Amino acid sequence: MTWSSNEARVALAGRLREDHPEWEADEPVLMGGGLEFFVFRIQSARQGPLAIKVPRAPIFINDNDPRVVARDLLEQEAALISRAARGGIPVPRLVALELGREPLDYLVLEYVEHAGGEPSPRALGELVRRLHSLPELPSRPLVAQQGRPLAELLAERIHRRARVVERLAGVRLALPGPEWLADVLHGSERPRAVLHMDVRPANVLAREGQVLALLDWSNALVGDPALELARIAEYGLAGPEFLAAYHGLEPLPPPPARLELLYRIDTAVMLAVVFLSEQPDAEKARPQVARVVELCGRLEGTR
Repeated sequence: MTWSSNEARVALAGRLREDHPEWEADEPVLMGGGLEFFVFRIQSARQGPLAIKVPRAPIFINDNDPRVVARDLLEQEAALISRAARGGIPVPRLVALELGREPLDYLVLEYVEHAGGEPSPRALGELVRRLHSLPELPSRPLVAQQGRPLAELLAERIHRRARVVERLAGVRLALPGPEWLADVLHGSERPRAVLHMDVRPANVLAREGQVLALLDWSNALVGDPALELARIAEYGLAGPEFLAAYHGLEPLPPPPARLELLYRIDTAVMLAVVFLSEQPDAEKARPQVARVVELCGRLEGTR
């Protein structure tokens, strides 16, 4: 079943009355959401303003991710928010995680008041550096990792998503097979950290350029920090100020050229599939497909 926003709102209101009557909450109001979740706001006489994350469906199936269980993402988000808070990363306070009762699961967080602005490049770089410096790794497998080594995961999903781009955009990509990709991705011993993998203004609440809270941990992985930096670069956010703040006095050794190209291709094909299939947008799809073609051509030139 896939919920409409109104169906989710009505179901959530009923669950809140049953689960938390002591909150004395008003009716949920839709604040926004992404491809997988709605976000509602309630005002509680006891808790103050709260943000509630509700899945659009119990299981997500799309051209980027063949099968993802929404409940697993909510559990992961609660765990990673708690971990980040222990490490001093600005995140919303975790209020409640309600799973396993019909008709829907939901995650309740403190509602962070913000002005709707973007973090400064320096503040964003400092945030990502602090995130990558946390010593504690998650105790449970991360959903996007699927319990697999990072090199194997990336090789498979780059190849699979590239085939989707070829099919939907009518292009031919100069991309080697998954075995060759995995060999390159295995080819360098790199640092390991928890990677957020979706650091962009929509997921970073800010006021006057300063970070208030980092949101949405659905794409998190454990792996090479350079993978996250490549994603942020493909988002167009890794300018000189960001990089200076991220690297500080201890610059991260750059990955080999082939490895960085594959890290960038991982993001480029994901975005192309979003614009071709999940949120179709021809104006955004054309330059994004061209970017995939360019990066694959550059990779071919290194062989």
